[in-house]
Amino acid sequence: MKFKITISAIILLLVILQHGTAQNNELKFNLVEGPNGNRLGNITAITQDPHGYMWFSGQEAECLYRYDGNRMISFRHDSQNPNSPNSLGGTNLETVYADNSGMIWVGFGDSGDKGLDQFNPATGIFKHYRNVPNDPGSLSYGIVTVILRDHQGILWVGTHNGLDRLDEKTGKFLHYRNEPGNPRSLSSNNVRAIYEDHRGVLWIGTGLFWENNNDGGLNRFDRHTETFTRYVNDPNNPHSLINNKVRAIFEDSRGTFWVGTAGDGLHTMDRSTGSFERHLYNPAKPDELSRSKLKPGSLDHITFINEDSTGAIWIGTHSAGITVTIRLQKKLPITNPAMDFRTVPAGMIAYHTMVFYGSVHKAADYYTGLILSINPFTAFQLLIRHSVLWKIRKDIYGLGPGATEYSNLISTKI
Repeated sequence: MKFKITISAIILLLVILQHGTAQNNELKFNLVEGPNGNRLGNITAITQDPHGYMWFSGQEAECLYRYDGNRMISFRHDSQNPNSPNSLGGTNLETVYADNSGMIWVGFGDSGDKGLDQFNPATGIFKHYRNVPNDPGSLSYGIVTVILRDHQGILWVGTHNGLDRLDEKTGKFLHYRNEPGNPRSLSSNNVRAIYEDHRGVLWIGTGLFWENNNDGGLNRFDRHTETFTRYVNDPNNPHSLINNKVRAIFEDSRGTFWVGTAGDGLHTMDRSTGSFERHLYNPAKPDELSRSKLKPGSLDHITFINEDSTGAIWIGTHSAGITVTIRLQKKLPITNPAMDFRTVPAGMIAYHTMVFYGSVHKAADYYTGLILSINPFTAFQLLIRHSVLWKIRKDIYGLGPGATEYSNLISTKI
């Protein structure tokens, strides 16, 4: 109790000391270079292992990165020995995931790399899983988009050809796919998100946001019947999903269940009723809870929702930057002409006292990658002072003065 009172007193003191002070909203970012001073390029996913190491899927650099807070090392594909246990299984990395045993799982994209790797950092050995024609127990053919190990120790793999479950003893996969005419099957084969809530319920987000159709939906998996309950858009029901392209699923520390989709799709869900509350952007009330304002012609898609150690909720979008929310449902733009980030597909994860998130930007038709870090504790002071949501945006047409097209890992302190 004394500890809690002390923390509360410190926060109150910070608020009092800083109340009424003119606020400079500009964030100062510092470039952190990759191995040998090279840029990292496009980072498509971020994860943290039980030992604290950060792992980044370097799609543009065609490698897997490990970062200890000071040093970055890379693991690459050996084209001369592509099936070697000492070689990363491909070059087009789509996702990376660290399970609770410390194993690193890598999913590959297209360009002939389709497959899954397991990497053991203790031995340096890679194990390759690939689709084998005429072998129904092999990995599904298609891009591997997301990987999750659940509380039962089961490894789930999301692909563009359905949901796979790996039996690690046999190396065989069980497949869950959309079955036309069966409403208890997966709503779509284009799996984009896998999430396990605090009750152990598995949720599957599906649909490709760049496709202009109704394919997709949110799926709740019943482990006993091995069937799915679908949640999809109903044009006549304002408490259904606003859009079927589901990329982000998250339950916060207070039990609020968030779902992010395309089409201004920030939702909170009542899982007992299957009802959704839509949090739409309102230009007349821009401080209300929503994703950030879009520029004309931008793609409208929420890519991740996560929570940092202060309890702030981070909402990443494809083309509207990041919104950080505390519970007071207002927002404040943080201005930094040099770094006004917009496209944020890679997700966010907390690392000790820092928050990392990946970003991709378009500059003169050339895509560059960034990894950004922000200290949530210092950011929390800023948020408390203003009782606001925090958003960071980037102009999609350029990196801005002071930044370069070879931007790598970025860190900042407020």
